[in-house]
Amino acid sequence: MRLDSRHSAAAGGSPGFSRGWVAGLMLAAASLNVAPAESLERIRGVFLDVLRPGQLVLRDVPRWLPVTASQTTLSGEPGQIAALEGRVRELELERKQLHDRVMAFETWGRRPRGQKSEPLVVPALVATRWLGEELSLVWRSRGMLAVGSRDGVHENAQVVQSELPLVDVGSPLQVAVGNPVFAGRVVVGKIAAVGRQTSTVRRVTDAGYSDRVRVARRTPEGLLLIAEGTLVGEGQPKCRLRHITEPVAEGDLVLTSGTDGILPLPMYYGRVSEASLDPAGREWQVTVQPAAREGTLTEVEVLRLDWKEDGVLAN
Repeated sequence: MRLDSRHSAAAGGSPGFSRGWVAGLMLAAASLNVAPAESLERIRGVFLDVLRPGQLVLRDVPRWLPVTASQTTLSGEPGQIAALEGRVRELELERKQLHDRVMAFETWGRRPRGQKSEPLVVPALVATRWLGEELSLVWRSRGMLAVGSRDGVHENAQVVQSELPLVDVGSPLQVAVGNPVFAGRVVVGKIAAVGRQTSTVRRVTDAGYSDRVRVARRTPEGLLLIAEGTLVGEGQPKCRLRHITEPVAEGDLVLTSGTDGILPLPMYYGRVSEASLDPAGREWQVTVQPAAREGTLTEVEVLRLDWKEDGVLAN
């Protein structure tokens, strides 16, 4: 009977021994509650000293463990970390800019868009035939005039024959005096007089012709505008440029001014053939070789300006 009791105590433990440990721990806890503060501090220091070796061992455990891929990515090289930090700053700046734009949009709203209006003046090119010298003489020999009493013409009025060339377009197509005449991109002249079936053209070389022009020079970057002036005809094969105060040279291009806003691109008059500074040193004496050649003209275009029907106001 005693042998069985001893065996069971060795195998399962003695109930009395367990109760003794519990009672001892409770007594120690009660003693700590009533112990002075100085004693508690001493006991706490001894307890921490006992645990310190284990804390040191736990602190060094990560050094013994293998480094994982995630840890390698997070640590990285100093250059990679600096690049990531720079990218983070850029994203922060973009975020702030987007935030400012959103705030401005909410404050001011969408910019109103104006409705595009129709142009007041619509340019239209009227194709017509250039009547040569012989055909013009035949037409004028008919002895009829395209004017009457409404134009102030009366009997016995003196008739002077014009030597200016003709085009076979007149007032029914709303051609007016001063309308430019082109041959492609080349300026031929202007309408000088309008009849019912024909109109007279003042060529760029004829006396009395004048127009505002610009002088341009070809450069590797494109056309460079270098001067502005007035092109005049003097009844000679070549024209003159006046009011030129900037240096120009032979070969420079002479173009229409393009300041009226009617045509999107300037038209071509010709090239500078001679240029010299006058003795007074105020203006340049410039001669222009026109690009239009009357002997090769067969068809030309008259630039007519059509007004919008409701564009003319009462005031």
